[in-house]
Amino acid sequence: MNLGAIEKGYAIDRAVEKLRVHGISQALISCGSTMYALGAPPGERGWRVNIQHPRQEEERIGTVYLCDQALSTSGDYEKYFIFEGRRYSHLIDPRTGYPTEGLASVSVIAPNAMEADVLSTATFILGAPEGTMFLGGFPGVEGLVVEEEDEALSFDRTEGWDRVSADFSLNRRHFLALASLFLIGLFLPTRGEAATVYLTEEEGLRKIMPEADRFEDDRVDLTVDQLAQVQKLAGRAFREDDYLFRIGKKGDEAVGYATVLEVIGKERPITFLIGIHPDGEIKGVEVLVYRESRGSEVRNPRFMAQFLRKKVDNPLRLGNDIESISGATLSARAAAYAVKKALAIFEVIYKRSAPLDGKQRQ
Repeated sequence: MNLGAIEKGYAIDRAVEKLRVHGISQALISCGSTMYALGAPPGERGWRVNIQHPRQEEERIGTVYLCDQALSTSGDYEKYFIFEGRRYSHLIDPRTGYPTEGLASVSVIAPNAMEADVLSTATFILGAPEGTMFLGGFPGVEGLVVEEEDEALSFDRTEGWDRVSADFSLNRRHFLALASLFLIGLFLPTRGEAATVYLTEEEGLRKIMPEADRFEDDRVDLTVDQLAQVQKLAGRAFREDDYLFRIGKKGDEAVGYATVLEVIGKERPITFLIGIHPDGEIKGVEVLVYRESRGSEVRNPRFMAQFLRKKVDNPLRLGNDIESISGATLSARAAAYAVKKALAIFEVIYKRSAPLDGKQRQ
């Protein structure tokens, strides 16, 4: 037992203080799994740092830019042993006294090294999705959580992680350039793969609410309290607080609500359209755009039919009330979370909100 989860961060922060006292404004201080980026190299937005793949030593799972920020990674791939086919790491869960299982690595960006050091270890112990939600409560903190299940890795990010990711900013510019050229083209290249557009939003709305004669827009801006309620119901932390709901109307009656959400599958976002009945039950789920190379079987109607009539108080977890689909486990998990998140937002905005001017919000 030692103070490895905090001492490196503390030492780095003291070193940064000394450098600043002596007028040094650009430096990268590293102590293995924890580092601090003081300023940025000349002409750069920050120090470019690669994050190692937890299972492939020569590969990386991402690249970030750091400027006056710290990065710490906790994982089970440097100090561990394997006994009877199970991996045991050096990170001990104080609740059980045994090494933590389930996660492969956690990378945390924070304002100082000691905070990053502590939070990466704590998040690794908590696991997913609790760890990601935990990180969302700290200002200026972002995290990338890598979960392992049946030798397959999945990635869970805090909402602001992509703002510091070098990979995301490049792909986003590429995507936007192509989108402006082709509008909603049939194929959009990402990392050498194709993004397949199965339905436009309007086509999806017509499939989910064929009885509607029109659709009205309702822009939702969550308050701080509402965001906290939604996060609790969804079981994950995120920072997005504005959403667009499309309300299907037949005459003056609302026949359904729908919103578009993007959730990471294995590596790329999947665009879902989730329809909700006014009573809070799922009315339909459609995949609009799929960007992964594998796992498109998630569109299987028999799989999607499991979400029908689900409500926010249902678990919506694979292996619980939702059966996975062979070859698409990570995409199936993304679909379940998208449905849970949409139901949570609907519950807080349309079911719990106080009436406005004596009228219930519709």
